[in-house]
Amino acid sequence: NYVQLLGPIDNLPMFYNAIDLHILTSRLEGLPNVVGEAMACGTVCITTDVGDVSYFELGELNVVPPKNPVALYEAIINLKNIHRKNERLWKKIQNKNRITIRRKLALSNMIENYEATWSEK
Repeated sequence: NYVQLLGPIDNLPMFYNAIDLHILTSRLEGLPNVVGEAMACGTVCITTDVGDVSYFELGELNVVPPKNPVALYEAIINLKNIHRKNERLWKKIQNKNRITIRRKLALSNMIENYEATWSEK
């Protein structure tokens, strides 16, 4: 009753804006683009602490150790309670996600980093 298998989704922004919480439970990752995509839409995220997820600056509440179902459960319950009881804080988390991604993945930052890398060589 709580899970729906949707199959392939062509309109990801619509999907991310339709869900309350995005959860990534990977054991291994590089930089999980799916987390950045969800954040750009203002979706609240929980992710395992794998690869370069720290780049997204999600905070302690949203990052759990991999292979730790208890920590994942606690994070889900904590965020569910915020969603139900503290709309102001929930909106703050959503807005922080959007702002963080805009800052981190701005085209100007990408160009600057690219130029800095090439000028070092």
